[in-house]
Amino acid sequence: MLLIPVILVPAAPPGGGIVCHAADALPAGTAVWRFDPLVDRLVPVAEVVERAAKDKLFRALVPRCAYIGHSDPDHYIWHGDDGRFWNHAPTPLANTVVMGDETVVTLRDIPAGEELTADYRLFVARAPLNELDWLDYQHMFVAG
Repeated sequence: MLLIPVILVPAAPPGGGIVCHAADALPAGTAVWRFDPLVDRLVPVAEVVERAAKDKLFRALVPRCAYIGHSDPDHYIWHGDDGRFWNHAPTPLANTVVMGDETVVTLRDIPAGEELTADYRLFVARAPLNELDWLDYQHMFVAG
């Protein structure tokens, strides 16, 4: 669950979509998101894979709203709020990082209005290690 107010902004082309920006200035080390079972869900990987095999729209939704974290590789963490609009940026451009207990904190001071980003490869289990592979991983449910 987001622990801070955010602003959702249309993303610039070519990707389009929606991106998540900090509504207020955030000092380095601020907790900005934490798993909350009343808002977010843990969904067994097997259930996601089974449904994705049958439902093309669901399959396209998975990489946009969920990830498999290192703390529990048998479950997807499914965002129940606007945290699903957090975007990937490779280190060192990312301005947040996920700690071991699925808490996201700021790496540096973030001014109000800046997009919130994280290097997905640092907290997503099974994520590839280079950018080209990451693009394939990010779209595996859509293309595969």
